[in-house]
Amino acid sequence: MSSTIIAGFDGSDASQAAVRFAARMAEAIGGQVVAVTGYPVPQHVVGKGAADGASASLVSDARAQADLTLAELPQNGIASRIVRPGSPAQALVEAAEELGGDLIVVGTHHSSGPGRLALSTTGDRLIHGAPCPVLIVPAGPSPDRIATIGVAYDDSEAARTTLDYAAGLARALGARLVLISVVEPFAGGRFETTEDDEVRFRNVVADAAEEAAANLGDELETEVRTVPGPPGEMLAAAAREGIDVLVAGSRGYGPLRAVLAGSVSRYLADHAPCPLIVVPRQLS
Repeated sequence: MSSTIIAGFDGSDASQAAVRFAARMAEAIGGQVVAVTGYPVPQHVVGKGAADGASASLVSDARAQADLTLAELPQNGIASRIVRPGSPAQALVEAAEELGGDLIVVGTHHSSGPGRLALSTTGDRLIHGAPCPVLIVPAGPSPDRIATIGVAYDDSEAARTTLDYAAGLARALGARLVLISVVEPFAGGRFETTEDDEVRFRNVVADAAEEAAANLGDELETEVRTVPGPPGEMLAAAAREGIDVLVAGSRGYGPLRAVLAGSVSRYLADHAPCPLIVVPRQLS
């Protein structure tokens, strides 16, 4: 799995951690890392009058600052560096599109309250608009070796595509794969249900995940975990149980209504305790 990995860098500790993890990923799968820094550009730069000259000066200063920021990045594991005009998200997306990027990597802070993606407000646009999967690296130490990959699975078409991606990554890294299916409780639904109904539904979910795991082949070590509860919270909790990297789809519309509906990927970007790879809808 030779890959071009686009790593966002803004000089923060979070982005430095992201670039380091991207370099480890590239080394493990035989890829290369391209570090990208964006800089702001006013809506109107070229034109007549002093205001346009002032805007051009601001752009020049912003570009110079971005160059200095990127120059601070250590060379280890970095194939090339690019400074691009535009917001951080725009710079990363356009670099991935032009270079055929296979993965975009950004860092995230987990301070008080919900987490905050590094590189300003790139999170939502990258999660739901990137042309390739997005790897979000949380603050703090990251695993030196990826031994176990978890993947959110609900037997939908989108989840099967996400599973294929996670399985390919696991094979490339020599890692084991854990399929995690979250079953939301029936409480509050339109129809009256019993505890037996919930047990039967959970068994259906588990059987679908077991079949999907079996179809991956004997050469890949797999495990299936089925847990009840709110999808985002339970996936984040499951990731604390020996998962080095969690893979999830940006959306899920499966018939089993198990995982990844609504903004679960956004929740995981804020709360996952390990690096998270979000596979975009465009790939599904």
